[in-house]
Amino acid sequence: MNNKLTAKQKKALLICLGLIVASYAVKWVFTAAQQAAFLQRQAFLAAQQRAKAQADAARASKATAPAKPAPKGPPPVTVLTNLSNLEGMWQGSRILNAQGLCTIRLELRPVPEKQDNYMGYSRFNCVPPPGVGPARFLPRTLRNNLNPVAIVIKGEPEDGALHFTLDKTVVVPGDGCETSAFTVTPFGTNRVAVEWREGQCRGAQLLLDKNGR
Repeated sequence: MNNKLTAKQKKALLICLGLIVASYAVKWVFTAAQQAAFLQRQAFLAAQQRAKAQADAARASKATAPAKPAPKGPPPVTVLTNLSNLEGMWQGSRILNAQGLCTIRLELRPVPEKQDNYMGYSRFNCVPPPGVGPARFLPRTLRNNLNPVAIVIKGEPEDGALHFTLDKTVVVPGDGCETSAFTVTPFGTNRVAVEWREGQCRGAQLLLDKNGR
């Protein structure tokens, strides 16, 4: 029996061996490519996780960090009352003999054509001392004081004060003692001193505090 391979058989055998070797080579290259892609994917996910952990740590550190104190502003400025800043509402009370607790409310507004001058709108009323009894039993003087006296006055600056003259009496006092002189003098911070005369009847002085604009 002849076991020698013919040239044709040898050629076929070499081709088969080449195909087998080539298939193993292709399989190895494909497997290596898959492993490289897997490792690259794992490295990318690990990098993402590290970045997320660092961002979370930075936010947590920022949230727990003590708040910076707000910068201190300039100290409040104390503005003394003067003739240029008297615009607004003023109010004050005082106990006056025979009249009880008296209150004056004064509104001052600059005159547009004369910035140093003011128009004044004053209301003045008194409440009799407690324990006097119903209003119908009050003396006439006290009954009159319960009705606010309302006047309109015009003031001009002179010697560091506003000197007012009566422009109109809106509500006439029951005793007929209309205002004949009215002076407003700046007094410290947000306060003015008021003095007025009511003809020959009486006069009074009160300190008024700023009570609005």
